[in-house]
Amino acid sequence: MLAKKYKLKSNSEITQVFKNGKTVKSSFLFLRYCATQAEKTKVAFSIGLKYSKKAVDRNQAKRVLRQTFVEFTDQIKPGFDLVFYFDKNFHERAGLKNTQENMKACLLSANLLR
Repeated sequence: MLAKKYKLKSNSEITQVFKNGKTVKSSFLFLRYCATQAEKTKVAFSIGLKYSKKAVDRNQAKRVLRQTFVEFTDQIKPGFDLVFYFDKNFHERAGLKNTQENMKACLLSANLLR
């Protein structure tokens, strides 16, 4: 389970990440990130209606992302706001192992791992 201290909840902070942040993409996962003055790295997961019109599917996708992110929390550099989101073809290529590989690839491309 993802601890509250790692959650990026403020709508204004998420908007700042999308306005000022940089984007990295793996095969089906996008990472938008922005440097901050905070001591901790915070993360949000954005799954839109383009992904699925069913809330059940969107919530399942967020659970997979959260579960995967927990494994990387100790390895990520502090002082960043992160937003992960999928492309619309996630269902076809998804799986926990694929998500782990893609998340690690995004974090490495953005040079956010220690």
